[in-house]
Amino acid sequence: MLTRGGYEAILADGGDAAFALLTGDGGAQIAAVVLDLVMPDLDGLGVLAKMRETGLTVPVIVQTAHGGIDNVVTAMRAGAVDFVVKPVGAERLAVSLRKRARQ
Repeated sequence: MLTRGGYEAILADGGDAAFALLTGDGGAQIAAVVLDLVMPDLDGLGVLAKMRETGLTVPVIVQTAHGGIDNVVTAMRAGAVDFVVKPVGAERLAVSLRKRARQ
């Protein structure tokens, strides 16, 4: 879905791997993150916390199958710029990325 929208998708197997990508050599080139709240090892809120601790300002769009208002509020307070519920529609995600991805 992201590739069809003109984005290059980089996948991570869990929160620790995602954070490593963000802080690695190519991290500065990442325009936005689509982050699941439930992941192996470090969860999405943990990734957001580590991003804030290290000063990373990459826009984060949180996605989850658990779209309760508590999750939304917690993710937004932790630094997410948007929140989508899985399965997210291609157009909804594309709009969010267009609005929020770093150029």
